Amino acid sequence: PVLNSVALVLNKFRQTTVDVFGHTDSSGGDEHNFDLSQRRALAVANYLSGQGVDTRRFAVTGFGETRPI
Repeated sequence: PVLNSVALVLNKFRQTTVDVFGHTDSSGGDEHNFDLSQRRALAVANYLSGQGVDTRRFAVTGFGETRPI
């Protein structure tokens, strides 16, 4: 539901660019967590793309466990 709302806004305001960040906790190794965070961010970008948002508007970054939220 939240990503659907994000997609609606992005499709209305077509000049907006978006930073998509992925994060993990400290479970697992550094490489695993970085890969997981990257895949999480890509999953969000891919979902939004499936809702009609142009992927060129995204900057996708995985932070692993280096930037906990």
